[in-house]
Amino acid sequence: MRDVNHGSTEGASLLVEGAAAAAFDLHASGQACVVRSLTEAARCRAGEVVVAVDVDLDWMPLLRQAAAVVTDRGDHYGRVAMLCRQLGVPAVVGTGDGTATIPNGWRVTVSCTGGVGRVFAGNQGPS
Repeated sequence: MRDVNHGSTEGASLLVEGAAAAAFDLHASGQACVVRSLTEAARCRAGEVVVAVDVDLDWMPLLRQAAAVVTDRGDHYGRVAMLCRQLGVPAVVGTGDGTATIPNGWRVTVSCTGGVGRVFAGNQGPS
């Protein structure tokens, strides 16, 4: 289940930034599951924020249960962005270094507002 809200991230610690891939402004919080391959992705649980280098159609079962998705590669019009928009999963794509910057197991908040995607440390609830 997604912990999705339209909350505030004011005062939160920014970890990475990229392009927002969401049909509308969304925030989602969850534990980060940092993976570098689809094989590693099998350890991610429902409701976690999947942090990967890139994803493709083979990742669909995982994307369906993710609270949010963060990728190193991609852009607003790319494959990852389109998949996540179709699923209604907030995503930040093209961070460049999300897999290296976001610690596995940390609680993070993904914010997709105004076309900009940001990932903050911690659980940022509604304002």
